[in-house]
Amino acid sequence: MWPRAMQEVGASDAALHRALGTRFAKLRESNTPRPHV
Repeated sequence: MWPRAMQEVGASDAALHRALGTRFAKLRESNTPRPHV
């Protein structure tokens, strides 16, 4: 069992990584020209 403080830190860290991941994914999508197939 994780201490509650560790759980909260882990949750916020995961949320941060998720937010950064989506932000970088959107940047990559806008920067890379997508071929129309």
